[in-house]
Amino acid sequence: FPSHDTNSSYWFRFAVVNSAETPRSLWVQVDYAILDRVDFYCGRKGEKPTFYRLGDHVQFDSRPLAVRNFAVPLELAAKGRITCTLHVESTSNIAVPITISDAVPFVEETRAGDWTLGWFYGLAFGLLMYNLLVFLGSRERVYLFYMMHILGGLGYNSALDGSFSMAWTFFSVQDGSVVFFICFSLASALLFAQEYLRIPAAHWSRRVGKLLLLLIGFVVVLLSLAPVWVSIRASVYVGLLTVAFVLTLGFEALRKGGGEVWAFVLGFCAVMTMAAGALLASLGVDFSLFFLTYGMKLAWMLELAALSFGLGLRIQ
Repeated sequence: FPSHDTNSSYWFRFAVVNSAETPRSLWVQVDYAILDRVDFYCGRKGEKPTFYRLGDHVQFDSRPLAVRNFAVPLELAAKGRITCTLHVESTSNIAVPITISDAVPFVEETRAGDWTLGWFYGLAFGLLMYNLLVFLGSRERVYLFYMMHILGGLGYNSALDGSFSMAWTFFSVQDGSVVFFICFSLASALLFAQEYLRIPAAHWSRRVGKLLLLLIGFVVVLLSLAPVWVSIRASVYVGLLTVAFVLTLGFEALRKGGGEVWAFVLGFCAVMTMAAGALLASLGVDFSLFFLTYGMKLAWMLELAALSFGLGLRIQ
């Protein structure tokens, strides 16, 4: 259930029925880690419901299960029935992907999802360390900007999927972390593009780049001046504008040829596709959460791999 109206509360009610002749231990899960508040009320008819308060505004150690998303246990008697009500509020887009599973499938699916995320972050960290060594040896700024871009991607992806929820909630920066890291990634991508493509100091794009950097900085400042959802929406628009500008520089550089330029364009085309999807989602268009969560990471990894390949061609 996606929505761009973040000024309202949403309520969801559903029943869970155990048709088996034996009791069942179930887990109800909402796999959207940036919801501010998710209140669970679950119980049998005529009894006081069990209450759980979750969300990224709640300290991580208060969760009934220490996982990156929101999960609560349910105990169903044989032929039993429980009614659950969810109250959801958030400054971000609201999406409530509810799944219910037995304990063993829940553990297996959670472990598989964490392994997948671990591969993403492990590959990114490997690229970060490799380029750190190259930067220390060459002192070329292009590698510094590339590392900054990786750090920005690590930040906003982990904030979106809840991988570092414990840290964000501990420092109470969960609302602004996504916007900050998106802006950090955009600024570093812009600086990287100018250095990677060897844009001359007198080129017209240098002036446009400075204006975009000021605009990105303004979005960060908005975090302390306006509601968070304003900065979130602004970051999406500025992100789309920045990626379009960077791609323009790439297509212009294609006239000179070179495999490293093709790698650059390929990488940022993948990011442009996901930026457009994020913009449509922020406007209320219904997108698969799997596409937005894992598609963003696939595009990010494709971009990092393509840019790393291009940097290798530069070394040659």
